Amino acid sequence: MWHYYCSALRYDLYNVLPSTLAQELLAEVLSECLAILACRYSQSCPTYNRTSQIRIDITAILLCTENLLWSVCHSDKALLQPEEGISRWIFTIHSYCNTLLSILAILTSPLEKLYELYQNGFPECISSLPSESDNRCLLQWLRIMQSYLFSNASLSPLSSDKIAVQRHLKLLLSQPSYNWNLLLQMLVLQDCLIPRILLSDIYVDKEKIEDDVSAKEKTDKESKLVQAIVMVMTYCESLPRCLSAILEGYIDRHQLWDQLYNLSGHII
Repeated sequence: MWHYYCSALRYDLYNVLPSTLAQELLAEVLSECLAILACRYSQSCPTYNRTSQIRIDITAILLCTENLLWSVCHSDKALLQPEEGISRWIFTIHSYCNTLLSILAILTSPLEKLYELYQNGFPECISSLPSESDNRCLLQWLRIMQSYLFSNASLSPLSSDKIAVQRHLKLLLSQPSYNWNLLLQMLVLQDCLIPRILLSDIYVDKEKIEDDVSAKEKTDKESKLVQAIVMVMTYCESLPRCLSAILEGYIDRHQLWDQLYNLSGHII
């Protein structure tokens, strides 16, 4: 029910308020809710019958929070490197989720395992609150709940192209309104991976188009897509490599080099 309430609140805020204000209010509500939940679960007394329910409850809370967190972040940096002075509510959301994760581990783990792990004291990440510069500890709960998107390997500069693009795409689709900055970042990310994928699926069969009206309509839409991508990349004057990275594969696939050469000859 809590997740349904937050989702409904998100829908109402996004349809009534400006994007920035809606995200800030939703982040504040989410942070305050997590503070109450963390306080209540930290005071719970687990029994043999209640342990599994506590484990399920906290796991569900963390998964729901991860789903909502994309909606309150306006950039990839705000999600992965929040600063307490700038992104206060996002920073506290991470902190409360790490607290819930610690509660989950302490209340539901076997006592002998807890003793083996903490007999020499608490690790540094647990014994102190996350600081602005220590994002490794701040994102610990995300690494556990969504290891595919937030593992140490996926967050490194040498991570897989597809993982970084998936994060940006999910962030873009979670915004309350069109975010052109995020869209442009996603288009040029990882050597223009998304535009290259879109253009790789375009195939033109002239003989089939002449006999099929639906195929002709589809081809017209694909042509408009190509024109839109080329137009956007043309305006990226600071990134001249983007346009060539997109068009090289497309021209090779459709064998358009001769036509391009003839066209350039006419222009000259």
